[in-house]
Amino acid sequence: MNTGVQKDMLTYFEERAEEYDEFFTGKGPAIQHYGGMYVKDIAQIADDIVAFGGGHLIGIGCGTAYWAQHYGAGCEQITCLDQSANMLSKARARITELGLKEPDFIH
Repeated sequence: MNTGVQKDMLTYFEERAEEYDEFFTGKGPAIQHYGGMYVKDIAQIADDIVAFGGGHLIGIGCGTAYWAQHYGAGCEQITCLDQSANMLSKARARITELGLKEPDFIH
């Protein structure tokens, strides 16, 4: 991947960190035309991933660690990896809010 594209992607995610979770909660303009189907799909994924995490989970491109609320309690250790410092900041806040063991954060 060329350097310009990498820079553009990083800029995008740095700027989207505050609104990123809207996607998972069925909000925002990109989701509106799906109606309730999208929210239903997200709920099914949440149910499925409760059993997913265990042992040492590595979240590559973890974003805001949105899914940690569903799998985090089953993990002995979590490592969060993301290129965006803003995403990792949101992930750290979420993990703290959930009362999960402090993960390793890799930027």
